[in-house]
Amino acid sequence: MNNLKQRRTIRKYSSEDISETFLTQLLTEAERTPTMGNLQLYSVVISRNSEMKRRLAPAHFNQPMVESAPVVLTFCADSRRTTLWAHQRKGNPGYNNFLSFVNAAADALLYCQTFCNLAEEKGLGTCFLGTTFYNPLSIVETLALPRLVMPVGTITLAGLPNLPTSLNVCRLKVSSTPKPIAITLPSSSTGSMPKRNPYPPTASLSR
Repeated sequence: MNNLKQRRTIRKYSSEDISETFLTQLLTEAERTPTMGNLQLYSVVISRNSEMKRRLAPAHFNQPMVESAPVVLTFCADSRRTTLWAHQRKGNPGYNNFLSFVNAAADALLYCQTFCNLAEEKGLGTCFLGTTFYNPLSIVETLALPRLVMPVGTITLAGLPNLPTSLNVCRLKVSSTPKPIAITLPSSSTGSMPKRNPYPPTASLSR
């Protein structure tokens, strides 16, 4: 999986389309993703139609990738299929609760990541749209999703344009032996010492 060391988010795409056969192959191969109880509590909505992508765009803050990519995939936490299966067998599915949603969301996002790995290994570009978490109800309405099906992730999928051969990587150097910080209180100070910050320092990079 050397492609993981060189992967990047792609927001500009080639004009080449992605065949239905190729897309189906990737989606099928990704089904080997480990899921809770191997129930595969996820579904994927494929959007190719220009009008549908135009209607989806506002939910994703009108980012241009949504309309410019040939394929938009919406990954959903889907407890509906298993619920219907249980009802057909006179069983009690018990999926209409928060725990079941978390299980289904984990399944969907694991599947999404596996799909991205496979697609990028085959030379395609992806962009994960976190805006799905901001506007899930708008996406539900646009895609006419049924009860117990909730979008949790969206990616744009396309062929790669001409890209530079090397990546510009920002490396953050952290000392392996940080110096301790001494805190001196004024002699007139009363009360307890300030508590140590329980959260470790973090470094973030803007994309």
